[in-house]
Amino acid sequence: MKKLALLVLVALVAACSTGSEKWGGYSEGQAKDIIGSPQFRADVLQAAPPSSPTGLPYAQLMPTQDEVDDADLRKATLQGQEAWEYKDEANGFCLYVWKDNERDSFATQVGPCSAD
Repeated sequence: MKKLALLVLVALVAACSTGSEKWGGYSEGQAKDIIGSPQFRADVLQAAPPSSPTGLPYAQLMPTQDEVDDADLRKATLQGQEAWEYKDEANGFCLYVWKDNERDSFATQVGPCSAD
C-alpha cells in the first residue's frame, strides 16, 4: 500500500511541475495566460496583417481563453528566439510569445507557422 501511495505522490508531483519549465522567458502556463488575455488579443489584432494566410481576418481566428487552456503549446525557435507556439492547424496560422528583455515585457508574432 505504501508503494502505491508513493507512486501516486510521484505522479502528482510530476504533473504539477510540467508547466513550470521556462522557454522564451516564460513557462507554458504563463504563456497561456498571456495568449488568452484580452490585452494580448488587442495587441495582436493591432499589429497583425488584415487577413490570415487563409484569407480570414485574425479577429475571427484568435483563440478564446478556453481554447488556449486546452491547447498544448509547443516550444519553437523563431529567428533564433525561444518562443511558445500556439498552433491553429485548422486555419493555418500560429501565435508566438517570448520575453522581450529590452522592454521587460513579452513580444509576440502572428502568422504562418515556423518550419522548425
